[in-house]
Amino acid sequence: MILCLGAVAALFIALSAGALSPFDIEFPIPELGNCADKGACKAYCDDEENAEACQTFAEYHGFSSKSEVNERVRKIEEDGGPGGCARDEKNPVRACKRYCDDTAHIEECVGYAKREGLMEGEELEEAEKVVAALRRGVKLPPQCKNAESCRAVCEDPSDLAVARACFEFGKEAGLLPDDISVEQAEKAFAALESGTGPFTSFAEMRQCDDPPNDEVFEKCIAFALEAGFLPSEEAEMVRKTGGKGPGGCRGRDACEAYCENPANQEACFRFAEEHDLLSEDDREMMREGVEQMQEAFEDAPPEVEACIREAVPELDAILSGEKFPRPAIGEAIQTCFEDFFRSEAGGFGGEFGEDEFSEPPAFGGGRDGDDFGEPPGRASGACARRRVC
Repeated sequence: MILCLGAVAALFIALSAGALSPFDIEFPIPELGNCADKGACKAYCDDEENAEACQTFAEYHGFSSKSEVNERVRKIEEDGGPGGCARDEKNPVRACKRYCDDTAHIEECVGYAKREGLMEGEELEEAEKVVAALRRGVKLPPQCKNAESCRAVCEDPSDLAVARACFEFGKEAGLLPDDISVEQAEKAFAALESGTGPFTSFAEMRQCDDPPNDEVFEKCIAFALEAGFLPSEEAEMVRKTGGKGPGGCRGRDACEAYCENPANQEACFRFAEEHDLLSEDDREMMREGVEQMQEAFEDAPPEVEACIREAVPELDAILSGEKFPRPAIGEAIQTCFEDFFRSEAGGFGGEFGEDEFSEPPAFGGGRDGDDFGEPPGRASGACARRRVC
């Protein structure tokens, strides 16, 4: 769960040319304190002590021309900037950034940045959401005194109260990411605040993003049950799968997308079989397919039998009922019969009509695998439907 206030933390970074740089180059960047990603580079350049290094880097890589920067500085010096932050200052950009980092000056600075074209697009849109929320009387988290402190407390909340404050402001201001469910977040907060669940702090709960061991994983399941995220009948399935689906996918959408890819259908089918996710209807259809395979295999020519055994190493286990046939087996068997009948027809040199050998017997699911149950994408999609991955 990401409970952050990115717009608050970056309200007036536009006054610092270095922070505007997109940093679309290889990381880490030695010139910028070896920052390892965009977030780290942004944090580095938010520190006014690094303004000169960031500006030099931006100019060198063409992210911000010296003339553009000089024009911004000239404008700020000319009109004094918001609140007169640039007047009589040796470094007007740094002084105005410091002034606008103060949350008390948010509305004034956003208005100035918009008017002078220093903020635009998504950055301006989010900043204006913050201003609108403040006008409505929505309170910033108590710990937010400036952009840096807002970023620090809301990107990594120290406790439940801080997380709740950041979440509430983000919700009221319309800044929550699209993938955040307000309903589920409220349930999580309620469970944590009750103090009766397996987690007593926000930091502990965040381990559920990637449980480090089985003990924490069990706590996460217990918490999900307590908060109402997970129906009790599905908890055992989650335990069976370890919370992950085929290919390591997590979540319904990700697992359905993974299993709809034809290249992954075999892996998805195996996953569904191994974790007992196939429905009884699926299994019954597969059993019927196995019976048809057994009957047809008894009458198969030796050449076809050899071909099938080579294509399906687990054939004996399937015929004995120890294993279910995987979806691709029907096509493999059909191919063996087709190749045999084609070779037989050619071997007679056309003595018999084409119709004599043109239609190999269809069994075991044929081309579309109907006798083996659902297509693999749907069958293994059970893990997604049952929310076990």
